[in-house]
Amino acid sequence: MVFKARASKMGDLMTNPRLKSETLSETAKTYLKEWLIQSKYKRKNVFTNKYVEKGNLNEEDGVTLASIYFRDYLDTDTEYKENDYFCGTCDINHEKHGIIDIKNSYSLKTFPMFAEKIPDAKYEDQVKTYFELYNNRKGGIMYVLTDMPLELLEREIKWLETDDEKQEKAINFIFTLDNWKKAKEKLFPNAGEIEFVEIPKLERVKFFKVDYDEDWVEKAINKVKESRKYLVNLK
Repeated sequence: MVFKARASKMGDLMTNPRLKSETLSETAKTYLKEWLIQSKYKRKNVFTNKYVEKGNLNEEDGVTLASIYFRDYLDTDTEYKENDYFCGTCDINHEKHGIIDIKNSYSLKTFPMFAEKIPDAKYEDQVKTYFELYNNRKGGIMYVLTDMPLELLEREIKWLETDDEKQEKAINFIFTLDNWKKAKEKLFPNAGEIEFVEIPKLERVKFFKVDYDEDWVEKAINKVKESRKYLVNLK
């Protein structure tokens, strides 16, 4: 049972410890304890919430927006990869455009439309791990803004009392006119008329390029080695 860092958790492993004398942060140690329990006792921690649920349901919509952005056909990658230190499966592995990791924003408020840098640095660590796993050392992180499925939208607004209140909240989760008409007909048919402005596809995509970093790879490998030492002594 040899520890290999999952790409999606690499950001936790790479966090800096509070003391210079330490090699692993408390966040990293928490991840390692969870990994040991799951590996030793053959349990899998299935984490989900409304943000993860939307991302899973809208995975293909995100890939479609990525294809439109790059003006090229992109397909979801399903191949699990591992090497001596890392493991995981990326969203897109494309010969020309590289590794593309898609983050499906939950709402208009959480979409980084005007951000100049990656909102969460942990995602950069994830992509850099994929660079090594797939031997494809270019690409980046793509935030997409897709319409919320109606079953999720219904749960999001059901606690509101009036159709007007539901409509006011729902407009922050639907961005195309066709789906807005469907949502209004099903979920708040008695709401008053408002102006619905459709957000164009390319304005619902935000791409952040990630550069290959050989020094980062060395640090990441060292973190895995330190993690293995920690796990040996963990009781």
